[in-house]
This record gives sequence, C-alpha cells and structure tokens, in this order.
Amino acid sequence: MSVVASGYNLEDPAEFKAWCVHYPKAAALLASVIRSWKTSKAKLRDDPHVWAAYPLRVWCQWTGLKLRTLERYLAFLEVHGLIRRERGPFAGNTLHTFIRPTRRALAHYQFQKTPKSKTSKFENSKSKKVTDPVAYVDAWECAVVKHTDAAYCKLTKSARYQLKEAVDAMPPEHVSSIIEYSVERWNWFGGHVKYVTEEFTHSPTPSTAFFKKHVNVFINVYMNSLKVQATKSNSVKSSSSQKSEIDVCTDEYIDSLED
Repeated sequence: MSVVASGYNLEDPAEFKAWCVHYPKAAALLASVIRSWKTSKAKLRDDPHVWAAYPLRVWCQWTGLKLRTLERYLAFLEVHGLIRRERGPFAGNTLHTFIRPTRRALAHYQFQKTPKSKTSKFENSKSKKVTDPVAYVDAWECAVVKHTDAAYCKLTKSARYQLKEAVDAMPPEHVSSIIEYSVERWNWFGGHVKYVTEEFTHSPTPSTAFFKKHVNVFINVYMNSLKVQATKSNSVKSSSSQKSEIDVCTDEYIDSLED
C-alpha cells in the first residue's frame, strides 16, 4: 500500500508545524529517527552520509508500532521527503534498515528547540540554559545515590564530559527525567541494550560511558513510555466519544489498515 502525500507544502515552516499537528504519530516517528541519527556513526559502503542503522523490530519497540504500521509510516515520511531509507549489512552480515532525516526535516524540525518551562529545575532567575552542567551532573549523582547501594557519587572530569555528550542528544525538557528513569532501571537497560545492539559488554553499575554510547536507546525507551502513558489516558476519554469520519491520510486511517 503506497501512502499518498498529504498536500502540505513542507518547505514552509508554518505548514510543517501544521503537518506535525495533523499527523502526530508520523511526527513522533520522525522525532525518533532524528534522535537516533544524531547519536549514530553508522555508514553505508561508498556513502559519506551518517545513518541510523537498526532492525525494524527495534524501531517497533521504540515507537510502539506494529511492523506493518511502522513500514507505512516510514513510507509516509519518505513520500514527504523527510527521510531516506536503505538496506545494508551492519556489524557483520546482519541486514539493517538504514534511515536518515533529509535536509528538509532537519531545517524545520524544532525538536531540539522546545520552549523552556518556567518551572524547569534547570533554570534560575538568570535564565540558565536547560542543559546547565551543574544541573544534569547533580541529577546523575543524586539518581545513583537514590537507586543504587552507593552512599556517595562524584563524577570525574571525563565522566562529566561523557554525560554532557549524552545530554546534548536529549530533548532539553526531559533531561533530568531520562537520567532518573535510566539509572533507576539500569539492570533492565543492560539486557535491553544487549538485545537491541547485540553488544555483550555491560556495566553492572551506572556508567556515563555506557550511557553515552547507547543514549539513543535510553531516550527512545523513555519517550515511548510517555506515549504509552498518554495512550492509556486518552483511551479512557475516547471510549465514551463517537468516532468521527476518518480522512484518507490521517494517522487513524493508517492505523486502521493494520492487518
């Protein structure tokens, strides 16, 4: 099934924002692609571009979409000129789906420019940046003491730099929450990273090096958990309302085609 273009002029920033509102699930998938791509170093042979290279089953886990639904959304993004896709070997002979955002997507996508919240713990009266080093280092050290047996945690200079690189890939308004969520579930993430990346090296205690290396995994799991919570909340409200007529290119229409 080929997904037709929506008719939006995505060269126009205003229409791109309207497109994101009209197709929230497609926009969320694009966000996941951009986050993964920003921290990836994968390349195809004879291709200078950087790609996010993961099996489709991994994208399904991160996004909460079923395989065929995911493929339709990826095709939908590709039709709109927001991503490019290729198939190729990575980390051996295993075939992965290589995905990268296009210039159009990166030019308009405002994921990394979310407005600051007045109540953010990363701001003070002098309008400090959301990713203020003191704030995210403190968030990590407090989380380690809170969720492990460590009585004290003080990051070294190199560990602070590794944490900074990881934080740079995160949505600013979720930095402290992602750190807390990751450290609290550290053992679970160790097994999950092994399953996703087929890497068998894992630190039994929270490590900034491991966190930086696989930060896209930590981010996607956390963001997916937020979507699951929102879905559960919305399902209660939607169960009492009548279904409206579904347009051909809406998220609901694409989901309804799931076998």
